[in-house]
Amino acid sequence: MAAPNSQLPAVSGNPNIVPKKEDEEEQDAFAIERERLARECKAIE
Repeated sequence: MAAPNSQLPAVSGNPNIVPKKEDEEEQDAFAIERERLARECKAIE
């Protein structure tokens, strides 16, 4: 992961790849948070 852009040199000039990557990371973060909250709720029950 030292140079992730080197894998996609053809798309490096595409502005759409940056927000898409951020959106995917945000979705992952929300999914992890939902899973953690669900486990806490089950533990309380």
